[in-house]
Amino acid sequence: MPRCTSTNKFASYDEPEAEINSSEMTGSTYTAEIRVVRPCAECGEEMAEYIFEVEGEVECPTCETECGGHYGTERDLPHEVLPSDKLPEEHPDYAMREVEFEIEADDNIDVSESGGGRYKKNLFQVSVTPSILCLCCNETFEAPQIESEAAAASYFEVLV
Repeated sequence: MPRCTSTNKFASYDEPEAEINSSEMTGSTYTAEIRVVRPCAECGEEMAEYIFEVEGEVECPTCETECGGHYGTERDLPHEVLPSDKLPEEHPDYAMREVEFEIEADDNIDVSESGGGRYKKNLFQVSVTPSILCLCCNETFEAPQIESEAAAASYFEVLV
């Protein structure tokens, strides 16, 4: 049990808190660096931290791995046609390209703690569910939950 510098007592840890240091989309791969802090149960001061790395593939539910000739929003659309509808392959404006993504929001973070019983390691794992914007069809969707590797509590760097 670490000693809290504010209260000068031995103190236990409170619930872990997570924040995203950085996140990016490279092609269809989402990567993020998530900092998890274990605060003091007495005063809330940060006592230990660990940086988790999360990586996962993202796929648009509307598009395929390649996007095929959507009408887009800049055009005058024919009657009863949505911007996300695909053009027929014979159409002169039909073109295949790789799907591009952009991160809308990635603040849906969950920290889970397991183990910690007698003679067992206390393990932590982080999962994030990002909201992604597909630049091909302009649709925002929630990606499946992406999880990190489990890390033992002993991996946390003590800050006090």
